Amino acid sequence: MNTHLLFALRVAIGSTALASCLPSQAADVSFREQFAKSQQLPVVIVQAAAGDTLVIEPETFTLRGRSLLVSAQNVRVDGAATIQAFDPASPAEPRTGVAPTGDPGDPGENVNCARSGCPGKKGLEGKPGEIGQAGLPAQKIALDVAHLSGAGSLTVVSAGQTGGQGQQGGKGGTGGHGGHGAKRSCGGAFGLDTRAGPGDGGQAGQGGNGGKGGTGGTAGDAAPIVARESMKSFVSTGQLHLVVTGGAPGKGGNGGERGDAGLPGGMGGGNSCGGGGRTGAGNSPGDLGPVGDTGSEGKDSEIIYSTFEPVS
Repeated sequence: MNTHLLFALRVAIGSTALASCLPSQAADVSFREQFAKSQQLPVVIVQAAAGDTLVIEPETFTLRGRSLLVSAQNVRVDGAATIQAFDPASPAEPRTGVAPTGDPGDPGENVNCARSGCPGKKGLEGKPGEIGQAGLPAQKIALDVAHLSGAGSLTVVSAGQTGGQGQQGGKGGTGGHGGHGAKRSCGGAFGLDTRAGPGDGGQAGQGGNGGKGGTGGTAGDAAPIVARESMKSFVSTGQLHLVVTGGAPGKGGNGGERGDAGLPGGMGGGNSCGGGGRTGAGNSPGDLGPVGDTGSEGKDSEIIYSTFEPVS
């Protein structure tokens, strides 16, 4: 990353003019208060004049994907403080809706299975869900800080936004209708013995399986963290933690609902020669669809140590 851009940013926002407005005597400057003033700005700027101490309160500050510039000679951390590009518990929006339902199974043929109705076919599997929305990438974080003090620790995380959950899979298709059985025959037509018992109704088709949930969304990429060379010693002691791993992948969508079983076929009717057949057997619904695959992680970035010296 070109650190000259950071200095151009500081000049553009008038950091010198802002610092001159701060009290001339040494004072503690609240990180929380300055951070809150930048909530509606595309770049978060937190600074303290030379001689003052920027105090980072022991809480979590979330940038929501904006760039951050911290400029102070002295920073004090009295507790466990975290600055993060995104809240990992607030992923990209899930893919809403449900994938299309699977097609119904074909009906069984009438009387063509030894005078009984043929069984209905299993419903088709529901359609797979769509992939989740991708997480937003993080933006650059610059720590123009000379010295870190206090009994606490500071963690800075430039991970991108967590990917969104995939769409729910479609419901399985309805099973096919069982075929109808043939009516009992008394026979005797044309002097032939054509007696035949009634046919039974065909079994209902099983419901189709639910569709697979959509794959989770890809996480947002991490952004570089630029820090002063002097911060290396605080990293080595564990007082400063710089994390530039990519965001977490989105969850897979829920599997589709079970498809309904079809209707059983009707029995062949009876007559004066005897009773009719049996109504076809029912069947079970399909299986729940499987959960979708987890999405891909965001790309890692790098830590850049800089002197923060402007170009002449």
